[in-house]
Amino acid sequence: MISKVSRRSFAHRKSPTIIASTITAPVYAASGIVLAFDSPAYSSTGCSELTGAEVMATENGTAKAAVSITVSLADGYVFSTGGANYVGVTDASGVMVLPNII
Repeated sequence: MISKVSRRSFAHRKSPTIIASTITAPVYAASGIVLAFDSPAYSSTGCSELTGAEVMATENGTAKAAVSITVSLADGYVFSTGGANYVGVTDASGVMVLPNII
């Protein structure tokens, strides 16, 4: 089940593109979870990798640990781990750090 979709633009090499993120959680937790990126936009210079992007999950204003998050990049972008999709889980602070984006 998909409980929340959030989009932010990336200014990197080409015109801005969209990064979409969805969180998947059990039904009992999904209704109150809010997903947010740590920045409204991300940029890098030339062909350098974009680093340090984070996604935070909260519920009722409190950090939510162990939330599974899938981030999908627009065409032309890949994560340093390979592929345009990354699946991770929030840590005890409710944060999931994304791999570098190429």
